[in-house]
Amino acid sequence: MSGPTDQNAKALYSKNLRAFAGYRKEVLKALPGDGAESCTIIINSGHPENIKIVDVNLYPEPARDWTAKQVENYLKDPDRLKIPNPLDESQPSVSHNLAADLAKFGETLGDEELKSCPQGQVGFAFVFGVGLGYHIDQILENCPCEQMIVVEPVPEFFKFSIRTIDWQAIIEKAKAKGTALQFKIGLSPERFMLETEALIIRSRGGRFIDGTYAYVHYPSWQVMECRKLLNERIGNFLIRPGHFGDEKIMMTNAIENLSKRSFRLIEAKKNPDLDVPVFVVGSGPSLDDDIGKLSELSGKALIASCGSSLGILLKNGIVPDFHLENENTYPLVKNLKAFREDFDFTSTVLIASSTVNPEVGEMFGRNWFYFRSTLSPAVVLAPGYNPITYAGPLVANAALAALSNLGFKRFVLFGIDCGRLEGGLHHSKDAVYYQEGYDNFIEGEGHDYLEGEFTRIVPGNFGGKIATSAYYDLSRRTITELIRDKNLVVTNCSRGAQIEGAQPLLSGKLALPSLPAEKKTYLAEVESRLAAFGPGEFLEHVDFDLHIEACQSYRQALKSSLKNDQPSNFIQLQRRLDTIMGDGGASFAGLDKLATGTLLSLMRVGSYRGSRIADKNQRAEAFEFFLKRFEFYAGEALDEIADFLKGLKARTI
Repeated sequence: MSGPTDQNAKALYSKNLRAFAGYRKEVLKALPGDGAESCTIIINSGHPENIKIVDVNLYPEPARDWTAKQVENYLKDPDRLKIPNPLDESQPSVSHNLAADLAKFGETLGDEELKSCPQGQVGFAFVFGVGLGYHIDQILENCPCEQMIVVEPVPEFFKFSIRTIDWQAIIEKAKAKGTALQFKIGLSPERFMLETEALIIRSRGGRFIDGTYAYVHYPSWQVMECRKLLNERIGNFLIRPGHFGDEKIMMTNAIENLSKRSFRLIEAKKNPDLDVPVFVVGSGPSLDDDIGKLSELSGKALIASCGSSLGILLKNGIVPDFHLENENTYPLVKNLKAFREDFDFTSTVLIASSTVNPEVGEMFGRNWFYFRSTLSPAVVLAPGYNPITYAGPLVANAALAALSNLGFKRFVLFGIDCGRLEGGLHHSKDAVYYQEGYDNFIEGEGHDYLEGEFTRIVPGNFGGKIATSAYYDLSRRTITELIRDKNLVVTNCSRGAQIEGAQPLLSGKLALPSLPAEKKTYLAEVESRLAAFGPGEFLEHVDFDLHIEACQSYRQALKSSLKNDQPSNFIQLQRRLDTIMGDGGASFAGLDKLATGTLLSLMRVGSYRGSRIADKNQRAEAFEFFLKRFEFYAGEALDEIADFLKGLKARTI
């Protein structure tokens, strides 16, 4: 697109401002005021040619020509995200059967060439750096995507682009192509990534990151850091989505927990603030340095242990007031049984997800359960109740999420390292993982596995660098969002990764006044705020038939939709599935949680191969075959879910 002449410059600027006012008002809010620019635009023959930053030009030669060559070179070999094959032993049997069908069908296509990246439209394209913006139109034209995220750390540069290119025409072209433009202007790299992750989650776009385009326009530190963080963290959305087999375990556990024992229910709601600090204790390696101070101050705060830190506290003579568990795996049961052989913790209140193994609750005197908003029991078993958010991916997240919903506002973190010093231990030396002969790891894990996970480097809580993993990194950033959302006051004594929003403080400098009342007074106050249920009472009003009937209704809706108007690619199909699920409203809400993981697995298996077929006609032929097999295997999955729900209903009558 041509730049403005002297005569049309003001008109173009005004037109673009109006376009953003009607499309993305937040862009206008991010721009500097007139006269506030710290750099200048260079005009030559009526056209913007460069940006001068003090005495250095952004472009090594006139921007229009330089950008044209850059785009040309980029399109010859685009920088794209190549995901690994999603099919592994963790995927459901229907996905493996589908993969076999697709491979067999591929043999009938003859000379089938598979590319390394998806062909045609993908979910995302990231443009890192706008400058004068001469590249925007060509990237939009040649990198077909559902969402194009335009990143410009320097607001002045973006303002110059509004004087240079026709943003209104670009916005109109994007709408015509079905591409949503998103703008991240003036953000720090960390903030850019947080907002991008939120965008992907809200749009359920993690399903479409395969083949994502990444175009870097100029190599400033901010731009390159944003690009680096994208590479590191977009992998969070490649974590296996789970499937009905996983939900089946969690539903079964929840039924057992809610039917066999009395419990209190923690909900996401506003409770009066409790002016008492809570120590949230993880089993990170820095706990070894802080356990003495924690013990010294243990009478001046309530104490919540997270997972394996329970054993460390008990060894040091500290019986926590709360113990948090979030996972449904059996190794945690074995760990707790081992702790119980040497220590008495029946006075500790168990705060746990409803999906934990039922044996966990038997070891504690009181059970306070919560429902996690992302899991099926929250919708199928607890409609009308408020599940909690921010409760994952790790148990430390669950601790802060659950306790903040109880009214606690002040927290001190110990051993919540979210990483480790390079070459250091991955947990406290007193954690069960370092006991001689310990072999109680989750299947597929072990010390070598844990060691290999620390592939990212992030700022340390007290300076320096900390090695972290995808899960630990996601955990620390989820804590940041919870702190911001709940307006919590958090002190972080851990010597691990920096957690934005938590105040770093060496434990030796931590001073607390004595509690004005006994701990049991606060525990009684909290417990009085929670609804109480006897064995089986909570399940009396669960409408299993609603969800059983939803399986058949969804199956019919899918069949009708595919028969009347077949989608032409995987993204269109996924959006069709979203529409069907959305049209079902509340009656499909439980099915959404139970079935979506399996349906997504089928989609990923199909699209990984099908979207990489080089020949357009062969790709269309393979997609038509996939649609038929997808409908068949989706039907099998829905039948399995319906039969399972019927079995649960029979157990609760």
